[in-house]
Amino acid sequence: MKEKTIVKRKIFISLVNYKAVDLTINCIESICNSLQSCNVFVSVNIYCCDVSEDESKTFKETNLRLHKLGFKALCGDEFMYQKNGRSVFFNHHRKPNLGFGYGNNRNFEKIKAEASENDIIWILNNDTLIGVHSLSEIEAAFKLDDSVIYGCTLIKESTGKIQCLGGTNEITWRSQGSLIAENEAIESVLDSYSDINGYVNGASMLMTYDTLSQVKGFDESYFMWCEEVDFCLRAKSLNILFKNICKAHIVHRVGGSSEGNNIKYFLGRSSDRNTLPRFIIRYYYNYRNRIYLIRKFFPNKLIFSLMYLASDAVTKSVGVMLYDDKKLMRLFLLLKAFNDGVRNKLGKTIEPQDYNE
Repeated sequence: MKEKTIVKRKIFISLVNYKAVDLTINCIESICNSLQSCNVFVSVNIYCCDVSEDESKTFKETNLRLHKLGFKALCGDEFMYQKNGRSVFFNHHRKPNLGFGYGNNRNFEKIKAEASENDIIWILNNDTLIGVHSLSEIEAAFKLDDSVIYGCTLIKESTGKIQCLGGTNEITWRSQGSLIAENEAIESVLDSYSDINGYVNGASMLMTYDTLSQVKGFDESYFMWCEEVDFCLRAKSLNILFKNICKAHIVHRVGGSSEGNNIKYFLGRSSDRNTLPRFIIRYYYNYRNRIYLIRKFFPNKLIFSLMYLASDAVTKSVGVMLYDDKKLMRLFLLLKAFNDGVRNKLGKTIEPQDYNE
């Protein structure tokens, strides 16, 4: 990558919180700690959209925990943390739960008033902990090349192994690719940067404000699942490249496909099965949104994709009949996914948490 001279940058972090105060506070604390080890940035601006919809309980608890962490109230729901000449500004605002893309887009609207085109925008999951040297590595990457969208090395908290080197290896109408270097040891990664040929994982995605303005934020039609794939396909259409900052380590505390699973048995055979809320996310929103994604970006493959997805859903249905409880509800959700996808019924149509078991 070619080195270039630029003006000093600010960094803006976009978080979305949904009833996860502990995760959000721990994420913020890790940002504060990383800033203390960074010799370049002297301040970080965090914008957090709270979509918890619990009569402000989560919102108020987060603000209280910020005080315990050392943040001082400024005005309204703005806070400031200062230590050793470095500061973290925190803006906290409430919105309805309309999804990952919606929450981040509301943050972008607020960031727009403060950011210049060269400033760094960091879309970060609140269930992450950033490594102490991550901010320094991020600054170095943008100094070399600020025209690309960057991912970070995501590490599974449960195993200490790599979740992915920034994202996946491909995007096609049939597949969103495999996670790059999944389950490999951190020590096996020797490069400073690596290419991402698929999409950048939405748990940690970085770009300049100018790049964000070109891509124009997230499509809110998805509600959840596939938003970052859509974002990256639009970026690819603008010839924007994706790279991973290998030495920027981010511990991903939740994000695993088995989160919220149960072991079920049939005739002595076991299977790792999704709870109903997780089933809604992994199958209803996945199938519905993939139909929308293919119609949007691969329209000439729509018929083939429907056949392919239907075949996959039939296979899933066999597992439902053998292992799962609430079989009729799950089969109904699979049918609804295809019906809603074909009819373009998008947005928040089902709230997974309403189906807690």
